[in-house]
Amino acid sequence: MNSELKNLIGKYLQNGLTPGETARLQQMLQDSQHLDSLEEMILAHLQETRPEEPGDEAMRSTILAGLDRKIDSHESSHNITVIPLRQRLAGNWKMLAAASVLLFVLTGAWFRFHHTASAPAQLVSKPAPAKKIVPGSNKATLTLADGSEITLDDTNKGDIAVQGGIRVVKTDNGVIAYNGKNANSANMFNTIRTPRGGQYEVVLPDGTHAWLNSASSLRYPASFSGPRREVTLDGQGYFDVAPNKDHPFVVHTSRTDVNVLGTSFDVMAYADEPETNTTLIAGSVIVNHAGKKQQLNPGEQAHLDLASESMTVRKPDVEEVIAWVNGKFQFGSSDIRSIMRQISRWYDVEVEYRGDLSDLHLSGVLSRKDDVSVLLDALQETGDVRFKMENNKIIVTPVTTK
Repeated sequence: MNSELKNLIGKYLQNGLTPGETARLQQMLQDSQHLDSLEEMILAHLQETRPEEPGDEAMRSTILAGLDRKIDSHESSHNITVIPLRQRLAGNWKMLAAASVLLFVLTGAWFRFHHTASAPAQLVSKPAPAKKIVPGSNKATLTLADGSEITLDDTNKGDIAVQGGIRVVKTDNGVIAYNGKNANSANMFNTIRTPRGGQYEVVLPDGTHAWLNSASSLRYPASFSGPRREVTLDGQGYFDVAPNKDHPFVVHTSRTDVNVLGTSFDVMAYADEPETNTTLIAGSVIVNHAGKKQQLNPGEQAHLDLASESMTVRKPDVEEVIAWVNGKFQFGSSDIRSIMRQISRWYDVEVEYRGDLSDLHLSGVLSRKDDVSVLLDALQETGDVRFKMENNKIIVTPVTTK
């Protein structure tokens, strides 16, 4: 195993990896037992290939400057911070030449898709789309208690509305927040809606932070009153609930109720999905479906199959579940239709399927900031699927379909 890792690292440093070898290297580097010996192997490889250590300080400074530019580029493209890596490498010039390997591990900047029966990588040419399909952004509409609507992405920062003495504010970082209380606010409901291709963050009147994914809505009172803090979600939302043991926080969806005191969790309840999932990140929640209650521990997910109306508990990849909050797509052996539903909502495009795609499952990670063509090119590199873009529609076919 170590011999294989050393060989792959050597090829990587010489820019000689094939797509398959790149995927294998990433797989190996995700195993902590390989990470433990990674630095030793890189140093040994460099000693074999470049045994003479340059003593010129200017040369080392030049290498550092080049590495800084490369890391800064990754930070900008992937919204990450890798300064600890830079600081560690600054005292070890030999590791500078291998920095791209460690950077590749830490940032996940490489994107891979695989299939158990993949054919060799094969890009399929396609005509340029009639218009550029760009990723989603922070945009939403806020409907106030009196029925008036505010387009949040076009609204200036500061006070945007007043309801019964409660101020609705758009903060400097673009988040919606509420200031003030009103004991008679039980029927003063607000609704924030994100369109396809939109996302938004709102700080609820109790201090709870809620992030909405695309094509989602959240209904809540302008000021919480009564024994419970209740909201209604359609679509997908991530919640970081302000603790209040005397007033439990409840998220209602069309099929489930999620009861919490103070915790972080994700709820996925889209109408076009065959399932509803509640995933607990921290704290404790109780999920109620049709009178059946299930308490979750951190890292667990209440999975409701809508066809059978059965609810089970499982342990998903939490990073995959909340990848959207961190600006990423992350798929772990997901079927192509599930993947395309996510892409369709975020890029606001239609999807049409032609041919048998029932057995196609793919895995990968990529930034949600990239244009849709980047995702489609990565999918096509598997050799298992191809795409044709027609205006605002993506046509998906397996490679076996002529």
